[in-house]
Amino acid sequence: MNKHFLKKLFSILVGTNIVLFFIISLQAESLPITAKIEGNAKGPVLFFIHGSPGSAESFSDYFRDEELKKKAQLVAIDRPGYGEFSKKLSKLSVDEQAKLFTQYIKTNFPNREVILVGHSYGVSVAAQMASEADANYKSVVLMSPIADPKEVKKDKVIKALRAMKPTYPAVEKIAPKKYQHLLTSPTELVGLEKDLETMSDSWSKIRSKIILINGDKDKRVSYRNIQFINEKVDQGNLPEVKILANQGHSIPKSGNLEVRDIFLREVGTDDKNISLSSSRKTAVKLIPKSSVKRCETLFGQIFKTARP
Repeated sequence: MNKHFLKKLFSILVGTNIVLFFIISLQAESLPITAKIEGNAKGPVLFFIHGSPGSAESFSDYFRDEELKKKAQLVAIDRPGYGEFSKKLSKLSVDEQAKLFTQYIKTNFPNREVILVGHSYGVSVAAQMASEADANYKSVVLMSPIADPKEVKKDKVIKALRAMKPTYPAVEKIAPKKYQHLLTSPTELVGLEKDLETMSDSWSKIRSKIILINGDKDKRVSYRNIQFINEKVDQGNLPEVKILANQGHSIPKSGNLEVRDIFLREVGTDDKNISLSSSRKTAVKLIPKSSVKRCETLFGQIFKTARP
């Protein structure tokens, strides 16, 4: 990063709304979010957070379940760098993503009963959200949990990704724009060990009911992650553990009825509150549209300058 680049970057920031400076600084509560939303607009909210890679569509099986949608409002978000979420804003830590989605829930579902559902990488984000001092979730359902930094450190796939990390900047420069999102997963998985170490003490701060779900055929995530969570949580709030027979890592895509029954139990509500909303893909922006456009222009100028 040379002096010319820094000078141009400074001049761009000076001429830009201060809100955009916070966006550049990764203040998560200011970023735009896309979400798939269906079901009972007056019922409890099932808030789904996908793994790495993934998208809101990872939970499509549940969105096809009419009984579940009759009981609850289903909300599946695209995490940064996936689905319709801006690829230019994809390098957020677990904590930054947790802040982003916490603000999203407060803004769009105030005074609603919320059940957090995280899968794989999304488990760490859901757990961090539930650990916040003002968190008030009915329950936290964690599927195929990745939680133990020691397990991540010795993971063969992540070791390989870590070894290739020096090549990522070069690949990002030459890869066509439509394929650059494929670097999101390797990048965040390489940083996951550090994120999990940082949030290690967060588990004991979770006051919501915790439900752990794992497949007995899961070759991607070890049972030791469940043991890790059991040891880290407040011993007065030990998790409910469900081991699924003949189930691998991709629980959301399996159509497992036992998981669906757990959701139905957690959202149990009276039919008199039913008010079904139609399926929609919405971009909920927590900053003015004009600021988002200026932000995209700003990023474009910066990226153009940074490249040789």
